[in-house]
Amino acid sequence: MGYDNDNGFTFAGRTEVRNERGSQDLDQLLTVADLEYTLGAGFTLLGKARFGYTRNPAQPANDLDFSEASIGLAWRPVNSDRFNALARYTRLTNAPTAFQRIEDITEYTSDVFVTDWSLQVTRNIEWVGKAAFKLREELGDSPLAFSTSTFLSVQRLNLGLPLNLQLGTEYRLLAQKEADDQRTGWAAELTWGGIDHVRIGGGFNFTDFSDNVYSENDYSSYGWYFRLQGKY
Repeated sequence: MGYDNDNGFTFAGRTEVRNERGSQDLDQLLTVADLEYTLGAGFTLLGKARFGYTRNPAQPANDLDFSEASIGLAWRPVNSDRFNALARYTRLTNAPTAFQRIEDITEYTSDVFVTDWSLQVTRNIEWVGKAAFKLREELGDSPLAFSTSTFLSVQRLNLGLPLNLQLGTEYRLLAQKEADDQRTGWAAELTWGGIDHVRIGGGFNFTDFSDNVYSENDYSSYGWYFRLQGKY
């Protein structure tokens, strides 16, 4: 369902309930809600929530829960597109199945703070930046439970080229306090924006970690990638 009061407030929500019957009986629920409220002077308040669970009446050890809640503040001036920024806080909670748990660790939570911005330096040069901090905690009675603090920084330059092409080069830094570990590297891509509100292309990630702050980076992201970007 959706709601728009024509005065700067919009809401959209979706809920799905699934009952599977077969070799295993599963009951699943997923609900998603997004809201946006225009505050004026170019500021917009953003909210998002997701919740889901899976229940197996015959095998409770397969039960699974997750939730995500975030709130953000965006600055997007109506009379100028030269500078835009977004600050967001997100709380993620995941309760894995009994078979995925390590000893008595029953839940994982992450508090993520992210700031994104873009500055149109000239007509053909754009600077895009991201700074993020994630505090991840493992909850339970296990002596192996611990917390980690991770910092991610991405600095990117986009260069406009003829034929609606754009060359992007970015420098990435990922650091973790507890491991006293730091990884850095580059990524480059070429995209085409000849379709209204859509930009497509591809690039190569020379680092082994993702620019997605919510990723656990438990696998390598090194190599080629495809990008599909929408805008409004």
